[in-house]
Amino acid sequence: MARNALNPKTPATSPAHDEELPTRIGASEQRSSLARKLMPHVHPPGASIAVIASSDAAWQRLGSGLGDDLTTLVRLKSVGELDQLSSGPDVVIVERSMLQEREATLRRIRQRRLTATLIVTGALDASDVERLLDAGADDAIPHEAPELAARLRAAARRARAVNASMRVAVGDIVYDREARRVWCAGTEVRLTRTEESVLDCLFWYMPRVVTTAELIAFVWGTDDTVEHRNVLHVYIGYLRRKLAASRLMEIRTVRGVGYELAARR
Repeated sequence: MARNALNPKTPATSPAHDEELPTRIGASEQRSSLARKLMPHVHPPGASIAVIASSDAAWQRLGSGLGDDLTTLVRLKSVGELDQLSSGPDVVIVERSMLQEREATLRRIRQRRLTATLIVTGALDASDVERLLDAGADDAIPHEAPELAARLRAAARRARAVNASMRVAVGDIVYDREARRVWCAGTEVRLTRTEESVLDCLFWYMPRVVTTAELIAFVWGTDDTVEHRNVLHVYIGYLRRKLAASRLMEIRTVRGVGYELAARR
C-alpha cells in the first residue's frame, strides 16, 4: 500500500491519492452466484436496443416483439441522436433508407458505438447485403424478409446473454465487473478505482453483511487497523453520495460489524 495514503499529514480524502491504493479481487464466483440466487431484488440486466427509424410504421414493425421485461427499446430519428443517449445501446437497428451515404454513415455509427451490434434492415438485394456487411454492419436483412422479426429477437437474446455474463443488476444499480462500469437509476456513475473496488466487494458478498475487516482485506489487501477503518469510512461516504440517486438500494451501516448493500427502507 502506498505509504502516504494513510499519512495523517496527507488527507486520505484527496482524489489525487486514490490511484495509489492498490486493489485486488478477493471473493469467489461460487459465493457470488449463491448470493445472487438468494436475493429477490438481484436480476440479470437485459438488452438496450436503439431503433433508428424514419416513420412510425417502421418503428412499429422493427420494435414489434422485441420489448419485454429484459429489453429496453428507444426510438431515434437520426444517427446523430445516438450521442444523446446516457448509456450505449447493446444493439443498434437502422433502416437502409436512412443510410444515404452507406459506408460513411455506418462508419459514424460504429465510431459512436464501438461494441454495439449493428443491424441494417431493408437491404435491397443480396449484393446490397454483401456491401452493407463489408461497410461495417454485423447483419443486413433484406427488405420484407420473412425472418426479420426472428433475427432481431436473436440479436436481443445474444445481447442479454453477453450482459448476463458480465453484469449484475441490484435494484436500479447495474455493475459491469468486466468493464468496471456502474449505472445508477439509468445514469452511468464515474467511480475511482478504490470506490469501484469497495462496491465490488459489497456486490460479491451479497446478501450478507460484509465485515470491516473483509472490506479492508478485499480492497487493500492489508490487516484491519484504525487507520484503515477511517479510510474505508471515507470511501463509503464517497460511494453513498455517488449512488444517492438510487431509489431502491442503499449502503447500510451495521454497527459493530460492517456494511451491506441492501434495499432502501
